[in-house]
Amino acid sequence: MKAAEERSAFVRWRHQVLDLGQGVNLWDRYFYPNPPILPISLYPLMILPPVTGALLWFAAKSVMVTVAALACFRMVREGAWELAPWDEGLILFLSLRPILSDLHHGNINLLILFLVVMALGAWRKGWDVLAGLMLALAIAYKVTPALFVPYFLYKRSWRTVGACLLGIGVYLLLIPSLVLGPEFNGQCLASWWQRTLSPYLVHDIPSQQEPNQSMVGVLTRLLTETRPVDKNGYGGTVLDLNLVSWPPEQVALMVKGLSIGLVGLLALLCRTRAERRDDPRLFGEFALVVLTMLFVSERSWKHHYVTLLLPFTYLVACCRRPGAPWRVRAVLGSSLVLATLLIASTSSELGGLFHRHGHKIAQFYGMFFWAGVVLYAATAWRVAADWQRPMGSETDLNRSVPPAPHLANAPQLAFQSQWDGEEHG
Repeated sequence: MKAAEERSAFVRWRHQVLDLGQGVNLWDRYFYPNPPILPISLYPLMILPPVTGALLWFAAKSVMVTVAALACFRMVREGAWELAPWDEGLILFLSLRPILSDLHHGNINLLILFLVVMALGAWRKGWDVLAGLMLALAIAYKVTPALFVPYFLYKRSWRTVGACLLGIGVYLLLIPSLVLGPEFNGQCLASWWQRTLSPYLVHDIPSQQEPNQSMVGVLTRLLTETRPVDKNGYGGTVLDLNLVSWPPEQVALMVKGLSIGLVGLLALLCRTRAERRDDPRLFGEFALVVLTMLFVSERSWKHHYVTLLLPFTYLVACCRRPGAPWRVRAVLGSSLVLATLLIASTSSELGGLFHRHGHKIAQFYGMFFWAGVVLYAATAWRVAADWQRPMGSETDLNRSVPPAPHLANAPQLAFQSQWDGEEHG
């Protein structure tokens, strides 16, 4: 197994995290990609024997992805949409490749998925402070979930945003300072900024590596002259298959413009009324946010796509909605099949059948990213189609859905009163 061969990311991190305990700045020496709170959190596992620690980490992540999947299924069901056991099995099958990839490589993406889903579940129940603190931990571990902060601002969830900002301060400054000391923690944060964020945000130097399936990485590979990898195998591409050789500065500007446009598009699409937090249409908005996270991140490796669990759940639930026209189901089903095939093309089992290195070519051209684009288009279509339709219209509401706890005494919406009147009149 990878842990025994020291090829697991968890095992590769082990000596780095242990060095942090000896006062070594990981971000200067090893280019460690995450803020100090992550190695501090992993330290109890790292002091164990390598295989033991890796197995416990594997078991913990298996539990986390199981809980996250069940929470997603529950959020759809609580919104009065149908989801049969075989639908759940289909969702897990569709999501399986990135999930297995993350379990196999020992990375932290299932942890991020777990925290994000738990934060969304807490928010739906009206537990705003808990939601904000869990989201803050996800952001402190890995920056990209920060996209949910403007989302909750847009939804006017002030307590969630306030708790999140407070939590970020605690997780980035307070706890690491107590463990490492304020001065050393400040040095580590500064090095992390310089090594991880600054190259792309300030100097327009994105990662071109084939495993990078973000919009930034894919468009940079396709539209600029590819760079060779360095002596450590990083920084450039193994293949030279770019379509054109535009100036990198122009491509970087274009990519940043597209990223800003995608974030702005969320404001246009995420307009479902938030008074009823158990409205299943909100789950479609969550799916759009996590897809945008993957697109606009400077680097989204294949196993970062574990968050596809959300759009897969939403789209399968849309297919299962009572009264959904067959044309809608056909388009959504075709989108799911196409996205799955694009993802599968990056595997050696399928892609490797073509030209022996077909899976590497598929990675170069960003098939995970294009699969995400297909899912984004399908999700945006259904979210936009439901803007003007209340949750209880037509046949998709077969039972009364209770309001979120924090709105228990709030007046009912007009469509609720009309529904109740029809039911009891």
